[in-house]
Amino acid sequence: MFGSGPGFGFDAAYAASQGTSPARARLSQASTSVELARVKRIMHERNQRTRHFASQMFADPAWDILLGLARAEMEHRRTTVSQLCLAAAVPATTALRWINSMTLDGTLARRPDDFDRRRVYIELSCESSQSMKTYLSDVQI
Repeated sequence: MFGSGPGFGFDAAYAASQGTSPARARLSQASTSVELARVKRIMHERNQRTRHFASQMFADPAWDILLGLARAEMEHRRTTVSQLCLAAAVPATTALRWINSMTLDGTLARRPDDFDRRRVYIELSCESSQSMKTYLSDVQI
């Protein structure tokens, strides 16, 4: 998942290995670029509000978690629990409660690190990933 594939430049061999035609792979790469730009724009606009108002007014850890994980997925990055807690911009205990709740309801998935069993990665579930892609293709930003 990380370091190869359409997100790191077009690769016909990768497309073929995924059962995808080269044309479809290029279309998917272009779509991901648009979606990534939208995620970045949404995150930027959310951060801009705190320049003018108290950040507590806009605390929405679930949405921040979804946006952060969608961005990480599109950038082919893995996200640890610790990184996600920081990105949620709420106290760590609050972020952990949201992560646990969203994992239990199937919105998120936990993946252990194969090399360091103390570390756990969090990612969107397949269904949540598809829902975010659909949302991002629907919104006009």
